[in-house]
Amino acid sequence: NESLDAVKCNSLEWLLQYEEHFGDALICTNILLRDFLLNEDEDKMDVAMDLINHILPEDFVDRAVQTLPEDMEQDHVSRVNDAHSEYLAYKKYLNAYGSFQIWKEVLKGTPTLVDRSEFVDTSTLNAIEGGIADQAVRRTWLKEKKQCFEKCLTAAISARGALHKVLTHPGGWLCTDDDEGISSHPGDDEELTRRAEMNKIRSRHLVLAVNLYHLVCSETASWISQSLDDTGSVGLSRDDLLSYLNGDASNTEMFWYEQCDELLPLVASDTFGIFRAFSPLDLKDLLSKIGETAVAELMNG
Repeated sequence: NESLDAVKCNSLEWLLQYEEHFGDALICTNILLRDFLLNEDEDKMDVAMDLINHILPEDFVDRAVQTLPEDMEQDHVSRVNDAHSEYLAYKKYLNAYGSFQIWKEVLKGTPTLVDRSEFVDTSTLNAIEGGIADQAVRRTWLKEKKQCFEKCLTAAISARGALHKVLTHPGGWLCTDDDEGISSHPGDDEELTRRAEMNKIRSRHLVLAVNLYHLVCSETASWISQSLDDTGSVGLSRDDLLSYLNGDASNTEMFWYEQCDELLPLVASDTFGIFRAFSPLDLKDLLSKIGETAVAELMNG
């Protein structure tokens, strides 16, 4: 429950009283994060993000490595260094998840159609007056439409970029393969448990990161497509609006469909080993989603 989670997180403050214990605090932090990310009964993502963003000191992870006592056993130094790499992977993922949540709320709250209920009614005006009024309505419409695009695309670009950093994490996100893993002592029981938990987290959350990346790109493309369809209401074309928006490629649905197209080669690449986290069923589901996006891209092309 929430009170128990708070107790667990706040207990780390005892280890943060003295810098020589920061290494132990880092190892314990990762134990907590693994527990939160593996929880199947409740969504603990907010708890994990709160731990990293509000409870731990901002420079905590670097100080944990920099302040290790000189007489510390080499085995413990290695464990702290491994914990450092593990923590940075979690932090990158949780930052991306937070950016995704922001994008989701922004997309939900940003209309594709401009509300014209408060615009001037030009139906009763003569031709000259109507022409002037129409130009004023068009300027107001363009201004509001541009604000909607900027709001939505700022959140989308941030979310896509953060998720892309997870997918292209050096060596593979949370990778524990023997030849490229983040462990220097794979033999003992404690380490075997840690690696097993990391592999479970990788198979769950790396797959989720891929799907969130696809969702951001495909739904942003859909939002743009619907927003561009509104241009006829003020006597403009899609190209007119795109020109007003300074012609940035990210303002077009094709840009976001292209980001979806780049996902499959990224997942299949040996460089980051993302495909190893996928079960056959997960991979089939991803291929289906990418296929649907490809059809939408052809229809909008």
